[in-house]
Amino acid sequence: MKDNYSILFVCYGNICRSPSAEAVFKHKLAASPLARRVYADSAGTADFHIGKAPDDRAIATGVNRGYTAIEDLRARQLSKEDKEQFDLILIMDEKNKSAVSTLFDHDLSKVQFLFNFIDDYSLNAIADPFHGTLADFEPMFDTLEQAVEGLISALEKDLL
Repeated sequence: MKDNYSILFVCYGNICRSPSAEAVFKHKLAASPLARRVYADSAGTADFHIGKAPDDRAIATGVNRGYTAIEDLRARQLSKEDKEQFDLILIMDEKNKSAVSTLFDHDLSKVQFLFNFIDDYSLNAIADPFHGTLADFEPMFDTLEQAVEGLISALEKDLL
């Protein structure tokens, strides 16, 4: 059994979906027996927002749901080194998959779609609310919460 495990959430700009997923995961993981054994981070495939806080709408929606850690996160760009440093890399859509595949020399052995952890999810992406309104962040968080709960359940089965 592995003592520590690391997860990286990846989206396009690292200001909406992936930092929100990181915040939800860290919050929900706190109640798990794995809380001290699993590390999480987030990154974006693009370099547009490096060093910036998450989108104000993501922060507002996250804080309203109790995910206060989202305020402290800062965007960073995915690097080749992340492939070696993380045990699991969770992406949000096909565009992320294409960018990650290129950066990682087509080695996707550690890469999965985050939505695969939702049993009855029928879409092929976690929708990016960036070009939408504040209201578009609610369904994104709903989806992330479901995915994170499924992820934690899977991790508990595999790591405990």
